[in-house]
Amino acid sequence: MITGIVATSLGFGLIHAAQLAFAWGLVLIIFLVGIVLTIVRAKTGSVGASFVVHVAYNSTLVTLGLFASRHADKVVK
Repeated sequence: MITGIVATSLGFGLIHAAQLAFAWGLVLIIFLVGIVLTIVRAKTGSVGASFVVHVAYNSTLVTLGLFASRHADKVVK
């Protein structure tokens, strides 16, 4: 099972590598996210559960990005 989780997560990270301009630190983070998503899938037996975690992760990033962009001018001043 561990080999499958690592292999799937490696693929997940590499799929996102071009999107992240091959910034390997960011790809490592996505690999770790892939580990979490794959463990959720393995433990629950459901791709749906992994999908929900993925949506929650992406939504958190978008929300934090929007918040930061709206308040960036206040930090600079």
